[in-house]
Amino acid sequence: MTIQVDNLRVEGTLPAWLRGSLVHAGPAKFEFGDDEFVDWVDGQAMLYRIRIKDNGVCEYTNKWLDTSNHRAHREGGRITVRETCSRPSIPTIWERIAYMFQPPDNENGNLHISQFGGNSRCISMSVGSSLMEFTLEDLGTVGKVNFKDDIADMGPLIFHAEPHVDGATGEWYTCAIQLKISPEDMGLKPEYVVYSIPADTQPEPGAPVYRRLITRVQTEYPSPVHTIGLTDRFFIMIQIPYPLNWDGMLNAEGKWLMTGKYEGNLNDYNTWQPERPTIIRLIDKVTGEQLPVFETFPFFFFHVINTWEEKGGADGTQDCVFIDVVCYEEPPVGFPLRQARSGDVEDWRGGGGEVKRFCLNLATGESTCSGWPDNCFDEPKINPKVSGQRQRFSYGVIDDNGMLRITKQDHETHEVVKWGTQDVSRELPWQPVFVPMPYSDKEDAGVLLSWVRDQPTGDSFCVVLDAETFEEHARIHFPEGHHLPLHGHGHWMQGQI
Repeated sequence: MTIQVDNLRVEGTLPAWLRGSLVHAGPAKFEFGDDEFVDWVDGQAMLYRIRIKDNGVCEYTNKWLDTSNHRAHREGGRITVRETCSRPSIPTIWERIAYMFQPPDNENGNLHISQFGGNSRCISMSVGSSLMEFTLEDLGTVGKVNFKDDIADMGPLIFHAEPHVDGATGEWYTCAIQLKISPEDMGLKPEYVVYSIPADTQPEPGAPVYRRLITRVQTEYPSPVHTIGLTDRFFIMIQIPYPLNWDGMLNAEGKWLMTGKYEGNLNDYNTWQPERPTIIRLIDKVTGEQLPVFETFPFFFFHVINTWEEKGGADGTQDCVFIDVVCYEEPPVGFPLRQARSGDVEDWRGGGGEVKRFCLNLATGESTCSGWPDNCFDEPKINPKVSGQRQRFSYGVIDDNGMLRITKQDHETHEVVKWGTQDVSRELPWQPVFVPMPYSDKEDAGVLLSWVRDQPTGDSFCVVLDAETFEEHARIHFPEGHHLPLHGHGHWMQGQI
């Protein structure tokens, strides 16, 4: 249900400087008629916004992302077009064969919110979706980002990484896997495409966008990259041993073709191969030059915490790149729809990974790693002012005896501070968003915003935590009975109301 509320109930006191908009996207509709999507990532996208105005009044609105996929499902009264892990309900094998030759629209940006063009243009992204543009003022859908370049001419781009904006230049960076058609090989030859959107891109919604191709990365076993890293010089991409599984994809498609039932999920699209190493690639952000790759032990990850350049090595004088990343020993169980909807996220996300710090020595080509044992942590955020620099603190959620807790992680002392006033018996937080205090260089000066569900009632609120003391400033309550599904990565837009 979509609603608009002009004056949310606020419990506590909001900081006077906290003015702007918090926008999330998330999968919110999972059935059409008698059909149900297979995977949580296929849920149709909804946008959610809390707006904190100059007088401290909090407004809320939510709106469906108006996509061709959603319109087709709604008008057909069933699943009518393919999603990342679901296929349309088509009665006969002959119609299914004909459908396989139709190109997908790939419109369902339900996981990541970002901005480019000097923070003037808003987009929502997802695993298999095109980049979808919307307007902040009314959450109105503009449509697919109007790219006017030839990057996608050789095949569609899938598995976009969560983008990263260079704090110094405003340039927007990401990478994706391109299903490149190779006539010589008589089939697909995937490769990574690393590109950026310049900061001086036209600010008007829907205006043409010209991407800057940084480089293409040839590889025999491309795997999805969920997040990337940026330093002063480098674009950093971690390639885990979880390559695309063509056999699994073909088997799932073949079963759907023959029976009309599709049972694939994200784990069917990839296969865990721990006999392979994890590859870390450093790519010059300006020239696209690729340094010799670094290899390390096999691990799975979703989130890079931070990356930076610093002197290191045995004598402390050698150029090094450091990467803090949340590592898993193997992939979690995936994103099954019914488990995700129930809020049973402990097993669904594996409860969290272990924070590890990699040091890549540019002089010797060696990679070393130090860990933070017994720290079951994920969904990390840092103060964006220290992105690309050595950080002391990160914030996220931790598995505390089966309950998710919002935490502050001290990377120097390994102290972990938890949200103390959380009622762990009923309150389920999700990934926090760090909002830095304006005009302060102190790393933990700011607040954390996290949407929290009260599990027994299903009601939700946004908690506002002091990032330094971890005490509660306020709770912004959503209307009673208004359900907020588990969502993807949110984005704070300071001063944009």
